[in-house]
Amino acid sequence: MTDIVITAFRPADRERWAELWRGYLDFYETSLPASIYEHTWQRLMTPGPIFGFGARLGGESAPLVGITHYLFHEHAWSPKPVCYLQDLFVDAKLRGSGCGRALIEAVARVARERDCLRLFFPPRKTTPPRGCFTTGSLSSTASSATITRLVELYLVELRRQRSDP
Repeated sequence: MTDIVITAFRPADRERWAELWRGYLDFYETSLPASIYEHTWQRLMTPGPIFGFGARLGGESAPLVGITHYLFHEHAWSPKPVCYLQDLFVDAKLRGSGCGRALIEAVARVARERDCLRLFFPPRKTTPPRGCFTTGSLSSTASSATITRLVELYLVELRRQRSDP
């Protein structure tokens, strides 16, 4: 199996990022003008408020095969911020490869490092089973709610590991 490498986006990723984001938006039957692509890309290239990671197969210089965008926001019930995983997409040819899970895990690590209350990834009613987010332990027929629950459990486990002596 080829190694999955998760990196921050780089300027050279712009074209492939746009292709993957377009695939994500097409899935949700949404289109955005070129100006929004450019605006979002510029925000991803500077520190905050939107962050992102890319999944690559085979090494840090490999092309992007998956993307995620995330951000942090305040929470009314806690002094700790919440991490919102906004977009997650893996090239259709590579779904089931573990890239989606690796992207979720990368965002979860950042959320843990920032001591977030939780990682929030709301399921959408129109989202079909998210096999692209799974490896091994979860079948390709897992629902969005199942994936969201797994993300929450993953964060809980990471917090538990951090607090164990």
